[in-house]
Amino acid sequence: MRFHQLRHGARFAFRGTVYRKISPLKGEIEQDGIQKLVPRSAEVTLVDENGQAVTSELPEQLHSRQLEVE
Repeated sequence: MRFHQLRHGARFAFRGTVYRKISPLKGEIEQDGIQKLVPRSAEVTLVDENGQAVTSELPEQLHSRQLEVE
């Protein structure tokens, strides 16, 4: 899955770090709140609240629980 395919607020892993998408070009590191630019074409993996990979491919439909934002 590519960064630009994520919805705002989605949790994702990129280069071994868990982020939350905060804008079309930025992710915020969950551990310390530092904001980083993430290339739109970056390969990312959706993660759940435990940091476990949910999916790395974008299926035709995702269950709404996978995309919930707290």
